[in-house]
Amino acid sequence: MPVRLSLADHFSVPFDQEDELYALFNLPMQRGGKLTAEDGLIADRWHALELAWDCIGARACSVRLDGRMIAQLPLLHVSEAGPCYLRLVATGCGDAAVWVDQVNTFSNAGMY
Repeated sequence: MPVRLSLADHFSVPFDQEDELYALFNLPMQRGGKLTAEDGLIADRWHALELAWDCIGARACSVRLDGRMIAQLPLLHVSEAGPCYLRLVATGCGDAAVWVDQVNTFSNAGMY
């Protein structure tokens, strides 16, 4: 199932058709489990996905899959608060599933 993971600094109601436009970072996961054109997930296996963002200096979000750097997402909008909402959005139809075991957060001084 195609899924998009978004980090936002504001609440969006479910099924908001413009949430992607106002998110700070977007990570599309395409059909077949692809995160990007060159890096993929293996179906039916747990993975660790780590997002580390800096909205002030680098203005980017580093994405690691199972400890390996796979992408650098650009900051799409200036934000004083930084991300505080994680959105998982189904972008297609089908009988597939996405399972999330846990979400952990932490903050570094000077980073959002």
